[in-house]
Amino acid sequence: MVEREELKLFTVAVLAELLFGLLMIARWGTTFCCGDAAYHHYIPMIVLETGNIRHLGVVWPPLLHLLVMPLLPIELFYTTGLAGALVNALATGVMCVFLYRLLGRGRTGLVAPVVMMCNAITLAYGATPMMEQLSMAFIVMAAYYVKEYMEKGRVRDFVKASASFSIGCLARYEVWAVTALAMLFLAVLELRARRYRRLLLLPLPATGMLVWLIWNYLLTRDFLFFLHSPMGAGFYAEVYLSRTWLLERIGSTLFMIYLVSGLLIATTLRFLSSALRKRLYGDMVISCLLLLPLPFHVILVLCRLSFGWARHFYMALPGMIFCSHRFCRARLARRGLRAGLEPKEIFKFLISLMLVAYPAQGYIMVTGWLPDFEPRTIAQHRLELMRVAELVGNGTVLIGTDAAGWLSATTGLPPSQIIDGYDPCFREVMEEPWRYVDFVLVEKLRGDPLLEALNRRYNGKFYIYRYYYDDGWRSEFLVHFQLVLETEHYILFALKG
Repeated sequence: MVEREELKLFTVAVLAELLFGLLMIARWGTTFCCGDAAYHHYIPMIVLETGNIRHLGVVWPPLLHLLVMPLLPIELFYTTGLAGALVNALATGVMCVFLYRLLGRGRTGLVAPVVMMCNAITLAYGATPMMEQLSMAFIVMAAYYVKEYMEKGRVRDFVKASASFSIGCLARYEVWAVTALAMLFLAVLELRARRYRRLLLLPLPATGMLVWLIWNYLLTRDFLFFLHSPMGAGFYAEVYLSRTWLLERIGSTLFMIYLVSGLLIATTLRFLSSALRKRLYGDMVISCLLLLPLPFHVILVLCRLSFGWARHFYMALPGMIFCSHRFCRARLARRGLRAGLEPKEIFKFLISLMLVAYPAQGYIMVTGWLPDFEPRTIAQHRLELMRVAELVGNGTVLIGTDAAGWLSATTGLPPSQIIDGYDPCFREVMEEPWRYVDFVLVEKLRGDPLLEALNRRYNGKFYIYRYYYDDGWRSEFLVHFQLVLETEHYILFALKG
């Protein structure tokens, strides 16, 4: 009976996400919500075309790229984002099942995943090719097995938790912090129980980290290259966040937390305070594991190392629902409420807390505008890039910005026709593109701090910067190329003759 209920829950969650993805395609023509989403299709497609797994790179962990890879040869799945949407829909189903298990199954436990699915941010990121949903599924799964291990002490639960953490570490880097915290909790547990032999199992959850560090070293001879990759998140943070004020970052962080959770954060803090006072260490451990992405990103935002987008804080939503569910249930128990009424009252309580975020969520879903969730912007660029792809035809094109991934993933233009930063000859082609390519795409970046940063990145040889500011290079460039298309965001040049 329990398995049947979980299967129903899983199926409903997956179908809800796929339906939302189809609605996004009907509204915007794609499920890509930002540039990163397009690249989560573009990078694995490069691997499929070249057969070179080095292109999996080290900026992003590889799990999502590996999972979408079998679906990408189907053009519809590649150009609409449905490949990533399908993977994340399944991840949503897994997350809902394990959140249900965490809170005791039955009708009372069912409230938590239902509330989770009543959040527009859940639906959005479960229907787009982003990495958050996948990592959240493994965090919730691992938290469940940690809970089982703490209560029953079975080694098999420890192994299952370790496997969940290890695979999750290949989904997003936040899982690394969660894994480290879990290892600390488990070490204390074993020491207090005097199960010293089990300390030998303690490194198991870190297997995924070790695999990724070794992969970094094999590619770059640097175990920590992903931390300071020239084109990683730190590069963009340095470009844009250095210009922001502290109060601006704090205000943005508070708004994003409100957006993803409404007032659930308030009851979460009250529950944590109560659990600490009552020494409910089991609940504290699970809560800390589920909530850790939130303080993790708050610290990074304050240090100007993270943009603090909604999806970063959204990763803590299962934790906020878990804590608020526990808080409400304890309050109802003190009131002596009849057990049959408990699920309804908990649902009403949690929804009322989240309700205050619905106007903002509704506005974003309708307009398609939020920093780092901009399907409207992607849709606009897609229309322009389709005209670019039509003119490029079977030719080759030089693209030095994120537009390379956008062009391929939204129009289906094969990566083999694009020369960008993933090509070893990129710097050489930028120097004299008339010798190598049929087309050159210039993104209109004049005045954007990113343009200067990219030029520094390429030692003063970035072709878009030179087009705008190097008169000699531009003159020679225009001898060989002619303008064939100009849109709001792009200028396309074709080789003369």
